[in-house]
Amino acid sequence: MHWLGTVCKSIEERAWKSAKDMHQEAVKAWEAEIMKLKEAKVPKKNWPTKPKCTQKQVVISAIGLSKLVENVEGEEGECFDLGLDGSSSDSEEEGED
Repeated sequence: MHWLGTVCKSIEERAWKSAKDMHQEAVKAWEAEIMKLKEAKVPKKNWPTKPKCTQKQVVISAIGLSKLVENVEGEEGECFDLGLDGSSSDSEEEGED
């Protein structure tokens, strides 16, 4: 089962690389916006803040949560009583008096 750990590590590394790439794209867009604002002589106090990069630990934790949800899903793809599929699992009928 050593290969399973390698597969998980590979998935985590790909997710982290994807998160870093998305951050770099957000920074490039931010820099372009800053250049436009600088040319328009907008005061710095009105400039948007620089995008922050998500921490690696948060990205890896999110992968772990998605694996948990996949393990909880039933055969039909519906989640058991967790309310993750957006439907209500309450058996109470409306209009009871």
